[in-house]
Amino acid sequence: MSTIFLAILKTLLTKLVTEKVLISVTLHVAEHLAKKSTNKLDDQLVADVRKALE
Repeated sequence: MSTIFLAILKTLLTKLVTEKVLISVTLHVAEHLAKKSTNKLDDQLVADVRKALE
């Protein structure tokens, strides 16, 4: 029973963790951290990276 559950869990995680999802999560984290800082250089860098990846 646990072997089947682990196989299903592995398959789901493999499907969820794609390159597109990882890039999206990384960009959201970078945007959040850039907004928390006081300088505007990192905001511009994150915007440029987002534009380049679209």
